Amino acid sequence: MKMMKKNLILGIVIIVLIVTIGLYFQKTKKPLEETASIRIGAAIALTGYGASFGQSELNAIDLLKDKYPTLKFYVEDNKSAPNSGIMAVKKLIEIHNVDIVYCDLTTVANAVISITNEHEKVLIASVYLNNLLERSPYAIRNLPRGVDEAKLLLDNLYKESPSAKKIVAIASNDEFGRTSLEDFKMVSMSYDLVITFEDLIPDNEKQIKSFAKKIVVKSPDVVYAASLMPSLGLLIKELRLANYGGEIITTDAFAFPYIQDRAGPYAKNTLYIDFPSTSALKDFEKKYREKYSLEISSTAVLCYDGLSLIIDASLQSGKKPKDIVNGLDGMQYDGLYGNVIIDKREIIYPIIVKKAK
Repeated sequence: MKMMKKNLILGIVIIVLIVTIGLYFQKTKKPLEETASIRIGAAIALTGYGASFGQSELNAIDLLKDKYPTLKFYVEDNKSAPNSGIMAVKKLIEIHNVDIVYCDLTTVANAVISITNEHEKVLIASVYLNNLLERSPYAIRNLPRGVDEAKLLLDNLYKESPSAKKIVAIASNDEFGRTSLEDFKMVSMSYDLVITFEDLIPDNEKQIKSFAKKIVVKSPDVVYAASLMPSLGLLIKELRLANYGGEIITTDAFAFPYIQDRAGPYAKNTLYIDFPSTSALKDFEKKYREKYSLEISSTAVLCYDGLSLIIDASLQSGKKPKDIVNGLDGMQYDGLYGNVIIDKREIIYPIIVKKAK
């Protein structure tokens, strides 16, 4: 009888322990189940002028699927155009119900931010748009700041050509160009320079040659040109063909092959913004090259790191992305380009100046 009573008590204790342990794991598992349901959407340029880097971003997202096998990723083509970008983002939100929208073009981000804000979706945008963060509390900018790029370019210019004082600044007629020009103008006020802000770069490539000659006539020591369009490469070529021998400085967009290749050998000595090489980047580039037989673009690295940062923060907190966006200030992340930090919803990357060879 005593043995039966002892066994009964032991059985009750075991049952209580099992139930307690089960409840504990259910409690700790719940946030992971919730965050495991994070849905990531990307409205990227798979066709149009941005296809060269959009395709590379698509491969980066493919690698993110390997990194986060429990998460859902959806990709739509923004076709390098605002209207197509709107349709792509609407599909990501209304059909796939994504928590995050990744965007790679300034013109597209400018068009879709009101939609992502209305639906309280996190927008991670690799764009120069200065008012991006003001227009949505769920927006994160995933690109070096135009003012930081401009300062680095001008500091480097002083070292390379201390006597260069006369600058003609030009840009494309879109959000990217106008924002870059605005940032350059603001930064340049702190330097001993004579700057002429010339007309915007023509959209029509047939007019590029005459535009280049118009610039050369002004005899500048330096031409600052900001554009995300292929015509930037053509403009640089035409400037050199018109016997312009001064410095040409430009943004990180010049690193894209679809721009630099248009300049061909005339790209030589152009100063532009790029990212540092790290051991982590080299390993990633090797992995990327082996899998896709292609060279990786900087936008693919930004896509991979920008999304990884937000996904990791969401998983670690057990909260949805929209609930952590405004609590990330000061967060540091060991990215492929080195240490990055979030400052007021901007992901700040290390940058360097390169000279085209």
